[in-house]
Amino acid sequence: MVENGKKTYPHLIAVAVLLAVILIVPFGRAISSTSSPNNKYTVQISQERSFPYIERYIYLNVSRSGELLLRRKLLYTGDFLDQEVNSLYPNHSWLSESILKIGLGEGAQSDAFQISNNTSYRLKYLLIETYEDKFVLLDVAPGASVNVNFRYVGRLSCQGEFSDSGKRFGDAVELSNESGNGGNKQFLISVKGDSVSIDSPQQTANHVTCCAVDRSDFNHE
Repeated sequence: MVENGKKTYPHLIAVAVLLAVILIVPFGRAISSTSSPNNKYTVQISQERSFPYIERYIYLNVSRSGELLLRRKLLYTGDFLDQEVNSLYPNHSWLSESILKIGLGEGAQSDAFQISNNTSYRLKYLLIETYEDKFVLLDVAPGASVNVNFRYVGRLSCQGEFSDSGKRFGDAVELSNESGNGGNKQFLISVKGDSVSIDSPQQTANHVTCCAVDRSDFNHE
């Protein structure tokens, strides 16, 4: 092809455009999908990789009655040396119509946390995590209180978002070696004002950088 006396190479231009798209646009795919017992919520877990595809990012996407509720909430980050997320968290189970557990297994759940929304605002979601299990609470109503059994491993963190304002919040704790060994552990997770706090009535809980070890803070997406 000749334009204004100069040769152009359409195939080279097409290759250049394709490479530019690959470099800029993340490669993504759905990994798994699950619906709540009464089909009110559908949760899809997707994975994205950005060039050169060393890092991978796992996102949570949620629809409520067919309408988008939550899009691309970061759930996990890793690289090519880490196991696939479905190997790390192979089991999905609904504890209620609006509480999804994503975890390693169904072992002994001797510990417990109580979540209280002590505000007059609805929470779009709460993501509560240990080193083994993740709990996703959806549409947490004002004044709601929920009790969940789990197994404390390594750290307990909570992050969430207000439905109306979109404001995010988070907190995380680790137990000291002395208080973390043996016995049933209890945690109180309380949303109040515009933040959340995690406390333990029986153990010494040290507040640490939120949230999970692969995310430096609750605004990291």
